[in-house]
Amino acid sequence: MTTVQAAPGAIDAIGETTCPARSTDPSAKPSWSDLYREVVGTDVCAGCGACVVACPRKVLDYSATGTRPYQTDDESGPAGCRFGDVGCDVCTRVCARFRPDQAALEVGRFGRARRPEEVVGTELDRVVLRAVGGGGQDGGLVTAMLAWAMRTGRVDGAVVSRHDPEQPWRNLPVVVTDPDEVLTTAGSRYTYSRNLLMLQDAPPKLRLAFVGLPCQVAGLVKGQSSGLKRFRPVVLSIALMCSETFEEDAFLHGLLEGKFGLDLGRITKVNVKGRLLVHTDQSLDHVAEGRIPDSKATVGEGNVLQIPLREVRPTVRPQCGSCTDFAGEWADLSAGGVGMDGWTMAVVRTPIAAEWVSAMIDAQVLVAKPADELAEASALLERLAAKQRDRRLQPG
Repeated sequence: MTTVQAAPGAIDAIGETTCPARSTDPSAKPSWSDLYREVVGTDVCAGCGACVVACPRKVLDYSATGTRPYQTDDESGPAGCRFGDVGCDVCTRVCARFRPDQAALEVGRFGRARRPEEVVGTELDRVVLRAVGGGGQDGGLVTAMLAWAMRTGRVDGAVVSRHDPEQPWRNLPVVVTDPDEVLTTAGSRYTYSRNLLMLQDAPPKLRLAFVGLPCQVAGLVKGQSSGLKRFRPVVLSIALMCSETFEEDAFLHGLLEGKFGLDLGRITKVNVKGRLLVHTDQSLDHVAEGRIPDSKATVGEGNVLQIPLREVRPTVRPQCGSCTDFAGEWADLSAGGVGMDGWTMAVVRTPIAAEWVSAMIDAQVLVAKPADELAEASALLERLAAKQRDRRLQPG
């Protein structure tokens, strides 16, 4: 792991100016103070929330306005933990960015270490899928799979995100238990949703599918590998392929509302296909006429606003710069559009995912194509995964 230096002001931002020194006792277990100093205080933290879910003392919480965990115990202080001082190391056991041992994690998850040429991670199969009847982002695979799994009794519900009914295009994490309700959660919103926090109060006997970003799935899998009960309800994890997500206020209100004058309530779909594509039913004449200062955005067929990614990049969450996992390597199944329209690229990684996909194809819920029939999309997946692997754990 690359050594990181604290980002200026990162620790001051939550009221602590110094971090406790690392213990010199070689027998001491790492604890929250180590996790805070090495991951949270340096902005390497993904904000997945696994440490908050895992904390047996419930002294860790998650900022309502940010994407960082923090310590709530008055006696400990934000950067310390009196429970960690006496041996509690649970939070460090679920953090995928705290002193990671990649090979050990891969052996524990898949029975072997990933080979260097496997830039997308361990695979059992790679297939291009489309849901019969559509109804979701790209090929609708994830939406169809969740509804089918509930109807066939494989799960009792699913952890997903949905639109906030009071704030358009804001993400809210939810647990959905009605297969007909799954369709209301379809689509990608590209701002961060705290899906993993839904496991804090999930009954251990509930069987759940989990849909999240690669960083969230990594925390989930580490929690499961540690045998922690709050992660046990998840029987299948689906990772949404991801290069980065956007800061909510900067993206929604600063960029879409502020710069481009969009009514968030009239946006019908957002996607990334080399550019940010925003589908809306409002007039985009002001964009077509070139009246947006310092912008090369255009209006495409179907009244789709096409924004170059370089204009969107200032709204990216800084923590995403430390993520090396585009393809969701720890999930049972990884899914993404990777440049395709109407199809989803699926990377099948575990036997349970393979069984579900096969059963859905047999039941004619999914239509499948071998990935080599869409070689350009498969090659794009590998390029994006390889490019992201070149990132290093560093602030921002």
